[in-house]
Amino acid sequence: MFHCYYKGEILPVSECRIPANDLGLFRGYGVFDYFRTYQKKPFQWDWYWERFENSAEKLNLKIPIEKSDAREVVNQLIRLSPQEECAIRFILTGGTTINGTDAEDPTLIVFSEKIAEVSESTYQKGIKIESREYLRDMAEAKSTDYKFLLTIRPDLAKNGSYDVLYHQNGEISELSRSNIFLVKDNVLITPSRNILKGITRRKVLELAKDKYKIEERPVLFEELKNAEEVFTTSSTKKVLSITQIDDLIIGNGKPGPVSQSLLSDFNAFTLSC
Repeated sequence: MFHCYYKGEILPVSECRIPANDLGLFRGYGVFDYFRTYQKKPFQWDWYWERFENSAEKLNLKIPIEKSDAREVVNQLIRLSPQEECAIRFILTGGTTINGTDAEDPTLIVFSEKIAEVSESTYQKGIKIESREYLRDMAEAKSTDYKFLLTIRPDLAKNGSYDVLYHQNGEISELSRSNIFLVKDNVLITPSRNILKGITRRKVLELAKDKYKIEERPVLFEELKNAEEVFTTSSTKKVLSITQIDDLIIGNGKPGPVSQSLLSDFNAFTLSC
């Protein structure tokens, strides 16, 4: 991480001091959002701010800064970044508490940080993921609660899995930090519920609407067996092919033409931002 905004100041992350009795630490009570820059500008700023507001509202947290002021903070952090492009992370917690549950003023911290880029070889090969039965609490809010993912990370690493796919009662929802798409008979299929509606997902759907039929609906785990392609979308992954889920090989085990075409379209869009 590079710099952060905290209590009206921008300073190096190493100098940021947060009280130990913040509800984010005491109770894990907080939300966040994350986006990156293209051409030194925040990608889809309006969409990300809208989602951040939605997450805060669902957890009954008040954002202590106006959208226009937040944009200026983001601009300052981008200008200070030691790298050409950077990522921005908003974290909003319940604030400092006296009794362990109540607080009056939420804590807002805005970080600039290095982008976790996906390698070109990973795009060319696709990724292996594995499935777990799990459903995120309050899935439409981007909360700071990632304890399930953190507890299974050693198993994922041991099994050579890039990420995890959540499912419950035979229905898939999302990966740990990204959305999922299936391709069947030139139709794009993506879960419609129990998910965080990703901004990259939204842009990909917009780019794809004139090229493919789109179905946003509940998706059964069994449908993966007949999918011609499967891919995931997120701020860092863009459009990334999934070539294996558990022991199931998707298609011919290589990135397919639909995901490759959508990745190309997405990359072209970012160049024109």
